[in-house]
Amino acid sequence: MVEDEFDIGELRGEVKVNPYVVVKNDISGFVSPDINPEFGDGPFQFVIGDILAQDESQVFYIDRDLFKPITSVFELVKKDEQSEGIWSVDFDGDHVQIIVSPKLKESIDNARNTKENRVILINSIYFAAVMQSIQKLKDSETQAEYCDKKWAKIISGQAHNKGLDIGKHDAYMIAEKLMQQPIKLLDTYVFKSGE
Repeated sequence: MVEDEFDIGELRGEVKVNPYVVVKNDISGFVSPDINPEFGDGPFQFVIGDILAQDESQVFYIDRDLFKPITSVFELVKKDEQSEGIWSVDFDGDHVQIIVSPKLKESIDNARNTKENRVILINSIYFAAVMQSIQKLKDSETQAEYCDKKWAKIISGQAHNKGLDIGKHDAYMIAEKLMQQPIKLLDTYVFKSGE
């Protein structure tokens, strides 16, 4: 296996990896029943640089934002006209805006002071917002409208890098994986089942 290192920022955006098995030392008189018959019975000679096998290309998306928690695409915004106890989500900007009343915004900001409260927020308002964002990307009627938004690119890129297909997997399952199973945090810090 060959490893290589790249400077930060050298790889960016869509990165395609084409894996090959390449001869490192000359091989003579090679015979194997696993070689495809179209190449003959052998014995085979291989020289340095010959390609022995190729795997399917793999695509990865690399961007600093893809390594941040998925909740970084959300922005908590207070609006005076927002009803108490009701929150809404706006998908039209580069960040998804979670719109709350001034009083609820203050409560949420204060709640962030403890790990337990942050875990509750992640499992409530943020989990629901992540699911709804994914649903917007799944829905054929809204997908084209949002696919060029920064938040959509980050969610799509993170999902792809984790082997998730937004079109095929359920929104809740994608949200669980993108948020790194937040229910476990709830179990650890709120339910404290380990104690």
